[in-house]
Amino acid sequence: MELHRNRDALIRTIDVMSDCALLCDARGRIVHANPAFLRTVERDPLPEKLLRACRRTAREFARLLRRDRAQAVPAAAETASRSVRTPVATYRLWGTLLRADSGDQGLALIVVEPCDRARPSEAMLREHFGLSPRQAEIALLLAERKTNTEIAEELQISPHTARRHTEQVLLRLDVRSRTDVRARISGS
Repeated sequence: MELHRNRDALIRTIDVMSDCALLCDARGRIVHANPAFLRTVERDPLPEKLLRACRRTAREFARLLRRDRAQAVPAAAETASRSVRTPVATYRLWGTLLRADSGDQGLALIVVEPCDRARPSEAMLREHFGLSPRQAEIALLLAERKTNTEIAEELQISPHTARRHTEQVLLRLDVRSRTDVRARISGS
C-alpha cells in the first residue's frame, strides 16, 4: 500500500470513527487526530500525559520498523497496547503500524479507549479550576448529586452556607446548574 496515495482516504475514514484515533509519524508527531480524540483531549485537565503516551507509542513502532528493515524482515503489521492514567481517566492505547512499501517511514495508527473515569482529587480541582479547599470539597459532593441540605449535614455547616458555596463553585466552574458539575470536573 502506498501510504502517501491513500493518506487522504485513511484520514477520512478515521474522522468518521466514533472511537478516538490519531495518526503519528515515525518521530511521534501527530499527523492527524479525529474529532473524537480532540474532544477527549479537550475534556482532560492534563492532556499532555495522554499526548506523550501516544507519541511514545508511535516512536516505538518506528523503531520496530527500522529494526525490521535492517534485518530484512518482511513487512508485517505489529500491534501493541498500553495504559495511561490522567487525573480524570484511565485510557487504553491500541496501536498498529501502517507500513509503506517504498522508502516511506509509515504511520502509526493509535486508537484511544477511555477505560474508566476516576474521581478527581481536591488538589486537582484546586489547581485546575482555582477553587478553594472548601469549594473543591463542595464540588466533589455536587458531583455525587448531593443536595445543599445533604452537603450542609456532611460538612456540618448551615444550609445557607452550603448554598453560598454551591453558587461560588458553579461560578468558578463556569456551569449553569449543579447537575453539570460532574461532567465539568470529570472531563466527561
